[in-house]
Amino acid sequence: MKTNTDTIQFIAPDFEKLVADVLVQGGFQSPDQANESMRRKAEEAANRALASIDPKAIVAPHPFTGAEKGILTASSVVLKSAKLSHLIRQYEGPELICVFLGTIGPRFDQEMEQLSDGSMLESLFLDAAGSVLVEHYVDIIEEDVRRRFAEDGLEASLRFSPGYCDWETGEGQKALFSLINAASIGVRIKESGMMLPVKSVSGVILGARKISHRTPCTFCAKKDCPYRREPFLGKEA
Repeated sequence: MKTNTDTIQFIAPDFEKLVADVLVQGGFQSPDQANESMRRKAEEAANRALASIDPKAIVAPHPFTGAEKGILTASSVVLKSAKLSHLIRQYEGPELICVFLGTIGPRFDQEMEQLSDGSMLESLFLDAAGSVLVEHYVDIIEEDVRRRFAEDGLEASLRFSPGYCDWETGEGQKALFSLINAASIGVRIKESGMMLPVKSVSGVILGARKISHRTPCTFCAKKDCPYRREPFLGKEA
């Protein structure tokens, strides 16, 4: 699997689904709760967001070079997450840690700035549309990485980003940015770990010959976690 920059094609989501997701991201428990006026605002935000994005991505596979309690290493760069370290130690033949970065570009940030003194509702929905679109793009990136892993005979974990579980955001972002050429797609990080453009997502996907669990959720007993992706198996790491 080779490093790939800016060649993962963005495919726009179904527009009706996009609008529904914008409404939920904007605060509605269900899109059915929104009245016609709110729905029109969400549609306008979705169209405005789609017209202002310039999606780009980079994926960079690195050899898995070790794991011990609390850390794992990719090309000798330390990633500090006890949960991720425990997860990869359960795998048979762990080989790769693929670092990814996706962004919808700086023009979206400019659109947000233009609304900063305007309607709070329009800003809320446009921000929601940006969040939905970048997550949609990262879904595409994740599927692309999974396909490339499969070509190499590897199974893939689900994606895991700084800020998830016990992986500290600022330190985690700096570690990942040392493993990729983020500037090649116009992304940089602030000292806090915040990325610019704002609607950017980074993370890792683990590759191994045999994967037992795809996330650390199976070893986490935290109840009522809104981000849980797999059930707890009854033994905490």
